[in-house]
Amino acid sequence: MMIVKLVAFIFAIVAFAFFAGFNLDNKTDIWFFFKTFHDVPVFMNSLISFVFGAFCSLLFMLLVRFKKNDSSSANKKNLKTIEKKSESAETKTSSKSKKLGKDGREGIIAKIRDLNSKEDS
Repeated sequence: MMIVKLVAFIFAIVAFAFFAGFNLDNKTDIWFFFKTFHDVPVFMNSLISFVFGAFCSLLFMLLVRFKKNDSSSANKKNLKTIEKKSESAETKTSSKSKKLGKDGREGIIAKIRDLNSKEDS
């Protein structure tokens, strides 16, 4: 797999070299907001556009990753509050099951009733 990547990279470099070599005579003017650059080779325009696009893509990816991390930390906080609520509900059901008896069957029935009442609300 590494050899395929190496061959693809070499092919891309050679293709870029041919593109640059055949376009050395093609020149253009480039206006960059407040300054105009005269007689710039066309391949330089393409290269700069590609680098700028890669930079913008990298920034976008980083922003999305940071946004995911922020939302995952918020999800963790929500999960902690849900766990606290479930712990308090478990203590309530355990106190009810103690009242009903410790043979198991009555405690299980009480837990099922509590779960059904939670789903209804």
